[in-house]
Amino acid sequence: GFFIALFGATIGATCAFLLSRYLFHDYFHKKLAHSKWLRWTKIRDQKHLTRVAFYARILPFVPFNITNYIFGLTKIKTSRYVLATFFGLIPEIVLFVYLGESLKEGISQKLIAVIVAIVVLSAAGYFIEKKINFRETKKKH
Repeated sequence: GFFIALFGATIGATCAFLLSRYLFHDYFHKKLAHSKWLRWTKIRDQKHLTRVAFYARILPFVPFNITNYIFGLTKIKTSRYVLATFFGLIPEIVLFVYLGESLKEGISQKLIAVIVAIVVLSAAGYFIEKKINFRETKKKH
């Protein structure tokens, strides 16, 4: 299930990214004109954009579909986006596939360990968000 989920999610994210970039660019810019998400569109530094894309993927609470379309509006290279998405999704997919598997056993040590890992990964988002905060973003464009 892991490889199917990883490749499926990466392909789906890439399709949404490309649709946003080439077909709906103007539409999304109008719809999201006042959104904090559009701050990413001002970043030009490829390494920084790649880090932001990777962090957005690694965190389970970041809205997956929204970020696909938002990154299509940025200057990130498609290859960098695909790689950041692919590698950033690995921890989350491992945890959720394992969560699904451990649910078969009911309440168990495996299930509790997976839930704790998901909580820890989500809590790490606070520190990662500090690293890529808006002030740093403003300096990079």
